[in-house]
Amino acid sequence: MLLKTKHLFYIGLLIIASCKSNSDEKQPPDAPVVTESKRIIVTVDMQSVNLIIDSSTTDKVNIIKKYNDKEVTYEETITDDEIDIVSKGKSAFVSDAGKIEIQVPKNCVIECKLMSGSATINKISCSSIDVSSMSGNLKIKNIATKRAKFKSMSGNVSYRGKIENGNTTLSSMSGNVNIILNKESNVKLELSSESANVLFDDEMQKQNPSVKTLKEGVGFLSGHSISGDVECATE
Repeated sequence: MLLKTKHLFYIGLLIIASCKSNSDEKQPPDAPVVTESKRIIVTVDMQSVNLIIDSSTTDKVNIIKKYNDKEVTYEETITDDEIDIVSKGKSAFVSDAGKIEIQVPKNCVIECKLMSGSATINKISCSSIDVSSMSGNLKIKNIATKRAKFKSMSGNVSYRGKIENGNTTLSSMSGNVNIILNKESNVKLELSSESANVLFDDEMQKQNPSVKTLKEGVGFLSGHSISGDVECATE
């Protein structure tokens, strides 16, 4: 049983921010200004921690922690080049250990790796984003980026929003991939499942089964699952 194991698992979240600060004002250590090549590394040695990535209203990376387990401890180390965050707790396998919210400024390059727990990415604008999870669900909503890649081994991947350009890849080994696109999207779709169903809403079902496009198809969206359903609809 997982509850009896003594091994700790790690969630590594690497955010590489290539943004330039618009302010010369000195910032407190818990709210670093994002400068070119700034690297923010977040490591959590607990399962069931939910990660949230959303936009910052300033040129700083903001980190918000909330843990439901009272035995969780927290350490933070900040240097000129990176931020290292580590949370530790005896109850490493509780069903809801809490959450870490990362607020990022515009034009960053984001890389995020999780062992378990869900990830929610909401209303961000970045140069590129790459998020992968072993067993957690990934939920993406209203993002703007030139390149996006979201992958889960056994969890579901859901995407909702508007795509006008760039490349977006959604994939899962055994989970479902669910896509809801804004009707104003300008994108070409390539959706597939090796052993399950590929489903479209009535409007998209009228198109050629091998090629689905919205408008001129400037952007590109790939959705794939090995054993789960892939479903796409517009709103």
